[in-house]
Amino acid sequence: MREFSDRDSDDGRQVRDSDFALWSFLDELRTNLRAMRDDRKALRFSLRLTCEHFNVTDGCLGVLPPARSQTELISVIPRGGEWDLDLVHTKNLVGFVNVELA
Repeated sequence: MREFSDRDSDDGRQVRDSDFALWSFLDELRTNLRAMRDDRKALRFSLRLTCEHFNVTDGCLGVLPPARSQTELISVIPRGGEWDLDLVHTKNLVGFVNVELA
């Protein structure tokens, strides 16, 4: 578990260790994604790094191509893990994503 102590930043503000860890994670993600040219490789890397940062053992990343009704899993952690695609593709979740993108 991460520490929640405070430290002073250069401009005198308090910075929590958890904030610093998040910024470090985002910087590592940004730096590594810049060099990637393969979309799927970038998505798999993002999922792996995100699971590591949040200290979770299971995760999945799926896409719903336009005009398709079935979610396509791009990456699953751990390998071979099973996810309920019907749950991922509920009207509420897809509707939420569609509204957010509009």
